[in-house]
Amino acid sequence: MSPSRFPLDRSRLLSAAVLLLALAVRLPHLGWGLPEIEEEALPAKKAFEMWGWNEGHLVLDPQTAGWPSFSFYVHLAVQHLQYAAGRLQGRFAEPLDFFVAYRLDPSATILWARWTSLLATLGVVWVGIRLGRRVGGARGALTAGLLLAISPLLVQHAQSVTPDVLLTLFAALALDRLVAVLDRGRSRDYVLAAAYAGLGAATKYTPVLLTSSLYAIHLLRRRSEGRSLSLAGLDDRRLGLAALTAVLAFVLASPYTFADLDVLRRDFAYQALHMSQGHFGQEVQGVGYLHYLTRVLPRALGWPALGLGLAVLLGRGLRRPGPLNAVALGFLPFYVVLGALNTHFDRYMLPALLPLAVGAGAGVSALSRGTRRGKQAVTVVVLAILVFSPARALFEYHARQGQPSTQRLAREWIEEHLDPRDTRLAMERYTAQLPADDRGRLRQEKVFARLNEAQRRVLLQRRFFDYQLIPMYAARVQLSAFYYDLRHYLPYTHLVISGAVRRRYEADPQRFPEQIAFYRDLERFTELVAHFAPGGDRRGPEIWIRRFDPAQKQRLLAERGPLQPGFYRPWIDRLHAPHFLGFVENVALHASKAAMPDVAWLYERALLETCPPEKRRIVRPRAAYTALLAGDLEAADSLYQQVLADDPQNAAALGNLGYVREKQGRLEEAAQAYRRCIEIDRQGQAATWARQRLDAVEAALGPADQRR
Repeated sequence: MSPSRFPLDRSRLLSAAVLLLALAVRLPHLGWGLPEIEEEALPAKKAFEMWGWNEGHLVLDPQTAGWPSFSFYVHLAVQHLQYAAGRLQGRFAEPLDFFVAYRLDPSATILWARWTSLLATLGVVWVGIRLGRRVGGARGALTAGLLLAISPLLVQHAQSVTPDVLLTLFAALALDRLVAVLDRGRSRDYVLAAAYAGLGAATKYTPVLLTSSLYAIHLLRRRSEGRSLSLAGLDDRRLGLAALTAVLAFVLASPYTFADLDVLRRDFAYQALHMSQGHFGQEVQGVGYLHYLTRVLPRALGWPALGLGLAVLLGRGLRRPGPLNAVALGFLPFYVVLGALNTHFDRYMLPALLPLAVGAGAGVSALSRGTRRGKQAVTVVVLAILVFSPARALFEYHARQGQPSTQRLAREWIEEHLDPRDTRLAMERYTAQLPADDRGRLRQEKVFARLNEAQRRVLLQRRFFDYQLIPMYAARVQLSAFYYDLRHYLPYTHLVISGAVRRRYEADPQRFPEQIAFYRDLERFTELVAHFAPGGDRRGPEIWIRRFDPAQKQRLLAERGPLQPGFYRPWIDRLHAPHFLGFVENVALHASKAAMPDVAWLYERALLETCPPEKRRIVRPRAAYTALLAGDLEAADSLYQQVLADDPQNAAALGNLGYVREKQGRLEEAAQAYRRCIEIDRQGQAATWARQRLDAVEAALGPADQRR
């Protein structure tokens, strides 16, 4: 068979080679950090919730509008693929096996989610090659593809679970169709461009900016067709189809975004506050335009590629008709709008990388065309200059990701040196990630009743630690001051502090005096037992582990005095209710475990006074018992009466009410409560204890005929 019948397409081979390179540089350290999950990973976590473990069926309403929900659905589908693969391999016999596996260690699910991000970025590289070829031939395709393949920013997010990589893929696909709109103007291209923009917006709102690009390109297309712009092009059927498609794509891909207007208003208000005030810790970044232009984009592409790409897009792209018009118009909205915000994240510039890489590809093609001799040598030299900086940064990224993190080292130290049975930790964010004692909460979940004995045993018998996370906020950051009082942490044996949090407060001591005072108190009243700093062969934030022993707690109380009832009242109208309620409940539970009934009752009372009415019924039995242990008999009596009003057959409450009244000297009433407890519980533990107490009470009362 003659080889000429199957000619090799060198351009396609180069494209395939670039895609293989992109895959190769994304595979090392794909499981970085695991089992610690150092990225937010919200899409995967939300997707796991959507399985509807308590409901027994899928629950597709995420109950949030801060992000649209399409990325959640993508990861929900990926998790079902993971489950199907596990069934084929014999690891899962039913969905609840997947539930148990995730609760024990979500690493496998996070790895599948990172593969999703990886494949999305390969799609971006493919679109870059395609558009690079469109504007600069084979040299343009090679240049754009290489820059995107080795961009350290794109590789970093290919190895993270974030909606931004899906957003970037849809923005890239939309840009590809925007070029087609300008080139051919077919209705199909309008519809596809709008569909991709709508799907991107359903992943995270910012791709809605591409609708402005579509409209601008539509006007350019109308002018090239010689059609009137008297009605601003709004009379064009193609534009109407595009608008309808974008809306439908968004609604179908994120159907619950506008379903609950209260959720929409709440989340939009927070996002508006977050974007206008800025993200905590980003104050040093300065103006967004300069931050992205001088720090983010140069690290992502290198100064030579960034300079060439910008020069081409802002020069030829905006002044000459052609596909670079569309590429430039796809870049500008993201940079102009996102650069104006006060909140800056490197990932916000991910959709801008493809237009810049394509612009650089067009520049390389133009340089080679302007060379009479040695075009290949010129191309090789220019390419080497362009890729050197991102390649070096990529090498540094992988070297860093291969190092153990301070968070892992802190976790390993805690697991090796501290006994979970008598250790309770208060921890800032960005410290050790430890399995929590969620047995009580798990038993209350409806899914627990559907687990078999083996599944329950695995979940209930796993090793865990008692800990309390100290809240930190991205916006309204001063409100964390409430939690930065060392007296909150009397039930805890150790405090774990992160430099990633501490340095942010210490950078502005006048704004955060409570936090600064807290760190000073740590130096005075606690003892440093372990310290992990980045550098050398480790990465991550600086972490301190400090012991808080009984003698140190007594010194603190002698100097400051204990917190008083109502300690929360000056703050309660400003605090985030779920965080506050979770905090005081955890401190109460941990104080009970630490045999500190007075402290436990202080926080149980705060919880009772502030929680929603529907939660009080759950809290009262525990609060009543805590009040009893703390010696507040009047409060315990009142609470047990409320418990029995809700549940007259509560034998434990009857027995404890009898004991309260016995301690109050109300022996007849105590005997009545004990008898009722015995009648209800019969052979149970409560009845056994109540009989013993009843005998003592009746002995104190004397013979029945004398009482009459």
